[in-house]
Amino acid sequence: MKTILLTINFWNGVGGVERVIVNLANTLVKRGFRVIILSLFPDRILTTQYALDERVEKHFLAAVDTRSFSFWKALLAKIKVFFALRKFIQQHQIDFVIKNEFFIPPLFFRLNRLTTCNLFHSCYDYFSFTLRKRINLWGANYNVILSSKELARWQRIFAHIVVIPNMFTPLKQVHDIKKSNKVIAIGHLIANKGFERLIRCYLPLTEKFPNWQLVIIGAGEDEKKLQTLISKNGVEQQIMIQPPTNNIEEQYAASSICVLSSYLEGFPMILVEAMSFGVPCVAFDITTGPNDIIQDGHNGLLVPNGDEVAMTHALARLMNDLQLRQTMGQQARLSVERFSEDAIINKWLQLINPKIDE
Repeated sequence: MKTILLTINFWNGVGGVERVIVNLANTLVKRGFRVIILSLFPDRILTTQYALDERVEKHFLAAVDTRSFSFWKALLAKIKVFFALRKFIQQHQIDFVIKNEFFIPPLFFRLNRLTTCNLFHSCYDYFSFTLRKRINLWGANYNVILSSKELARWQRIFAHIVVIPNMFTPLKQVHDIKKSNKVIAIGHLIANKGFERLIRCYLPLTEKFPNWQLVIIGAGEDEKKLQTLISKNGVEQQIMIQPPTNNIEEQYAASSICVLSSYLEGFPMILVEAMSFGVPCVAFDITTGPNDIIQDGHNGLLVPNGDEVAMTHALARLMNDLQLRQTMGQQARLSVERFSEDAIINKWLQLINPKIDE
């Protein structure tokens, strides 16, 4: 039985990266692998709001965050981490490493005779590839990206590029909740998620559709600013911010539309999850992410990035047409099969063990 190590910088138990890691870990365990999640900089005990298989092992390595160090101090600190990590690798007899952080260079694992891959959880423009970061990423057997649309850009910097979309693990279906006049948006309340522009897009709809609500689910540094914008326009009853929930299935089940307003995304699982509940999605057509998932006019709507008027019109189109929502929702539910466990895990198995056939 091979042992798979998944590394991560900080394990907070929430967020898109954690969800992807949980889905991948659970599926690998079900396929007979021993799976270990290793957090390098823990700020608390490894817990998660997502359903992590009890067979997945969780460990942390009390490393020192060297981002603010000088080059030489950072190098010395990293050497200490290398010794600790080497001992961990030997103790747990690791066979394959999936790196979800930029701290440990893949070359370190390669020197310990381990097949290693970098897994990039966002689009190319999200990262700033400084010299130090390139050094920390050099030497992997594979570099896994989420979308083929940026393949040429990635190939300018890295070799051995493999495209593997995020895996969708079906959520618990909720059948006793009726759809309501609710538009849902989910994510960290930070600038990149574009919630400020989403609120601007929705404001004209508060008068035309007074019985609808926009519900933004998340927490983060922009919460106060977003709440001030809502209060300033007197629409607290129609635009609401709610904290993250462990029962996200109920939110999807009760929603009629899902909207994504981000400026940058890798592969937004929020869209796939909403679509699995028959919820049509609307998103800005940014470089990657939404256009890998939404087929415009078929299972959802894509809006030119930055065109806030077009976003307002797209939302109004769906809010005003129950039949269109139902038709697109049905197609949305069918289309997520492209990202099923079986479809995606076979791509990973070809890296972990090339002899395994699809």
